[in-house]
Amino acid sequence: MTQALADYRQGRFAEAVAAADSCLARGPVRWNLELPARLVRAMALSRLGRPVEARAALDRASELYQTCVARPDGAGTGGNWPDLVIGEILLREAEALILDSAFPTDPFAH
Repeated sequence: MTQALADYRQGRFAEAVAAADSCLARGPVRWNLELPARLVRAMALSRLGRPVEARAALDRASELYQTCVARPDGAGTGGNWPDLVIGEILLREAEALILDSAFPTDPFAH
């Protein structure tokens, strides 16, 4: 997962997808690894110009977030506060990138 995020941040989007897929292919993993991997994968797919796949990946990550992290009773399953923060930040970043691609990343830029 860390490699996927590092590749994404360095603009190596195809490598980020491959690293995220490798993480997810290991079988069932805890949400605090699966959620960031799915979100990084979604953002990298978006940057690669694959919006349908990106949206599907974001939808799966959002579902995971709702069932494992943002439970109605306020108790997430496993993980600790850094995991929650990482998941929340990546989810917000992915939603901003994918859900409204016409909205500028920096609305105050000229």
